[in-house]
Amino acid sequence: MGGYGLAGAMMTASRFANSVGVFAGIVEIAVIGYVMVKSMSMIRRRLLIWHQEANEPTTAYSFPAPAKFLFQSECLSDPAPHRL
Repeated sequence: MGGYGLAGAMMTASRFANSVGVFAGIVEIAVIGYVMVKSMSMIRRRLLIWHQEANEPTTAYSFPAPAKFLFQSECLSDPAPHRL
């Protein structure tokens, strides 16, 4: 028990100014995090199939809705402007 681990490898790489090793560790952590989020999302959809949120996209891969107006001139030409 008590192995070297990814953090230990990154710390050793930083001590010896091995930036490639440090960035490799950062990339590994990012990939592991992405895989964990996607797998938990998939498991949640499988286990909670009856739940309303199971049919909706999760925040792991959802994108915001596109803006209605691209330019301010289009917004001003709208016959019924929306009030905030």
